[in-house]
Amino acid sequence: MSIWISFIGAIAVASILLFFPGYLLLSSFKSIRFPKLAIAPIVSIFIACVTGIITSRLFHSVNVWVYISLELAIPILVFAASFVWRHAGFVQIPVGSCSGYMNNKDVDFFQALYLVIGFIAAFYVFVTVLGSPEYFSVSIDNSYHLNEIHALATTGCYSPTGISVYPTAPGYGSSGAGFYPAAWHVICALVCNVLSVSAAVAINAVTFSFVAFVFPMSCFALLSAVTEKKTCLALGALICISAYAFPWRLLTFGVLYSNLAAFCLVCSVCSLFLSLTKDEGLSIQNRLLLAVLFLFGLFDLFLLQPNGIFSVGVLLLPYAVARLYSLCIAKNLSSFKSFATAFGLSACFAAAWIVAYNLPMMHGIVSVSWNHYVSASQMLVNFLCQSYSPDAPSNLLLGIFAIVGVIYSLERGELRWMSISYILTLIIHFSTGATEAAFKQWLAGFWYTDPYRTATLCTLAAFPLAVFGASVLFDGLRKSLCGGKRQPVGPLNRLYPAFFVVLFVAAAFYPSFQIPGLFNVETVFGKTRNVIKQSYDMSNFEELNAKDLEFASSIKEIVGDSIVLNSPYDGSAFLYGSTDIQVYYRSLNCSPEKDSNEPAASRVIRHGLYRFEEDMETREAVKTSGARYVLLLDYDNCKSRKHVFTYNPDDWKGIESISDKTRGFTLLKKSGHSRLYRIDLE
Repeated sequence: MSIWISFIGAIAVASILLFFPGYLLLSSFKSIRFPKLAIAPIVSIFIACVTGIITSRLFHSVNVWVYISLELAIPILVFAASFVWRHAGFVQIPVGSCSGYMNNKDVDFFQALYLVIGFIAAFYVFVTVLGSPEYFSVSIDNSYHLNEIHALATTGCYSPTGISVYPTAPGYGSSGAGFYPAAWHVICALVCNVLSVSAAVAINAVTFSFVAFVFPMSCFALLSAVTEKKTCLALGALICISAYAFPWRLLTFGVLYSNLAAFCLVCSVCSLFLSLTKDEGLSIQNRLLLAVLFLFGLFDLFLLQPNGIFSVGVLLLPYAVARLYSLCIAKNLSSFKSFATAFGLSACFAAAWIVAYNLPMMHGIVSVSWNHYVSASQMLVNFLCQSYSPDAPSNLLLGIFAIVGVIYSLERGELRWMSISYILTLIIHFSTGATEAAFKQWLAGFWYTDPYRTATLCTLAAFPLAVFGASVLFDGLRKSLCGGKRQPVGPLNRLYPAFFVVLFVAAAFYPSFQIPGLFNVETVFGKTRNVIKQSYDMSNFEELNAKDLEFASSIKEIVGDSIVLNSPYDGSAFLYGSTDIQVYYRSLNCSPEKDSNEPAASRVIRHGLYRFEEDMETREAVKTSGARYVLLLDYDNCKSRKHVFTYNPDDWKGIESISDKTRGFTLLKKSGHSRLYRIDLE
C-alpha cells in the first residue's frame, strides 16, 4: 500500500510542477481572458528548462529544493508585483478575450470538466492495469529513459540539454554529455528527488499527469480558440481521450515518453497562434504576450521532441495561409495579389522544411526508414475507420464523427483550414505507412518515418473535426427526437444529453468481451487496456521481471557503488535506473560492434571476459574498466532475447560464457537463473 501512496504523491508533485508555476505567472495578466490553466504547462516547462540550463552552468549540481525555489522565484515576484500594481490603482486595463467570449465561470467549468474526465480515463486505462507503480516497460528505449532520469536525479543536474547516462561511473558509452531533448526527463528527475521515489515510479506518475491533465487541457485550449459553442466544448472532453493512436498507444510503443509529452502540448501551442492572429481587437500588449507564450511553446517542444515543432507547422500552415489571404483581401488588395502573398507564405514554409531536412543535426532523424506495413487501399479504409496505428482496431464512431466534421468544416470558410490540415497529415501518414516512395523521407522524416508517430499527428488533426462532427450529430438527433432546444422542455429533452453521453461512452470505452461459443469482441479500449497491461507486465520470465529486480535489489548491499560487468540484454541494462547498480553496459539501442568509439577495453571484455584467469590482455581490460563484479540475470540463457532486435549473441560471448566453474570468478549469490560473481583480481 505504501508504494501506491508514494505513487499518488508523485502524481500530485508532477501535476504541481507542470501547472502551478505557469498558472501563477499567467494569473498576473488580468488584461486578457483565455484558459490560463490550460496554457500553464507551456510556461511551467519553459521555466523548468531555463532554470535547469542556468543552474547546470553555474553550479552543475543543485539541491532539488533550491532548484524549485529558483523556479518559483520569477512567477512569485511577477504575481506579487502585479497584485500591488492593480490594488494600488496605478492603471486600469480593460479585459480582452482571445478564447471566444466565454466568461471566467464557463472557462473554469470546462477546465474542471476536462481534468475530471481525463483523470477518470487515465485511471481506468492505465492505473487499473498497472501491477505496481514500480513496474515499467522493458522495451528498448526505456532502458535509456530509466537510466537518464536516475542519472539526473543522482547528480542533481537538471539540464535538459547536456546529458549522460554515465555521470556517476565510467562505462561503455560514457564519453561525455551530448544533446538530447530531455525536458520530460528533467520533470521526472525532480519528482524522484522531491519524494525520494524510484525512476520507474516517477515515469509512471509524470506520464499519468501528461495524459490525464496536460493533454485534455491542451485540447480544450485548442477548441476554445476556434469555437465558443458549449456543446462542442463539452463533447471535446470525451473525444480527446477516445482515440487509440494517441495518447494511449504511445504509453507502450517505444516507449516514446518524450514524444508523448511533446504531442500533449501541440494543441495548446496551436491555440496560442490562433488566438494571436484571429482577434483584431487585441491590444498590442496582449498580442505581444501571446506571441511570447507561443515562442515558449516552440522552445518546450524543441526540448521535449523537436518533431513537435514540425507537427505544429503542419497543423497551422493551412490556417496561416487562409488567414493571410483574408487579411490581404480586407486591405483591399486584388485577389491575384492576395493569392500571390498566401502562396509566398507556403513557399517560405516549404523552403524552411527543406533547410531543416538538410541540417546536420537532423540527419540522424530523417535518415531513419520504417518499412510500410499496409497496402494503399487498406490504408484508405483505415483512414475512414480512424485506425491509424499499425495495430489499431477500428473506431467506427470516431470515424463517423470525423467524416461529418470534414463535411461541416468544408461548408464553412472559417473552418475549412482544419480539413486541409487533416488531409496533409493523412498524406504524411500514407507516405510512410503504405509506400516506399522516394518522397517518404521528405514528408515523414521528421517523425523518423515512424507510423506510430505520424498516426498521432493524424489523431491530433482529426480531433477538432470529430468534435464538430459529434456536435452536428448531437444537434441533429436532438431535433429529430425532441424537436430541438426551442421546443417545450420535457423529460426527453432534459435527459437527451445524458443519453447521448452514455451511448458514446458505452461505444467508445466498453471493455472487450466474449460471446460464448461464438467469438471474442475486441473493443477499442479493451485492446488499449490489454496492450498496456502486457507492456507493463513484469511476470514474464522470458524478459526482465519482478524476481530479477528483487535479486538485483538484494545484491546492491554487496556491490555498493562498485562497477559491475553485465550482459545488458538479459535485462541488466535497466538496473542502474531501477536499482542504482552501477552496471557497465546500459544500452540496448545498437550493437557495440558498430561503434567505432568503443574503448578497446570494452571490446576485449565483451569477447573474452571468460578467459580472465589465463589471458593478460583481459585482466588489463578489467582493471582499466574498474569493475569488481559480474552480474548474470540469465545464467543459463533461458530467456528469449529475440524480442530485442539489436541483440547479437556473438557480441556478448565473453560475458555470457561465464559459469559457476569458470576460473577467476567467485560465486557470491545466486537465485534461480541469476548469478553474482566477484572478479578475483588478486
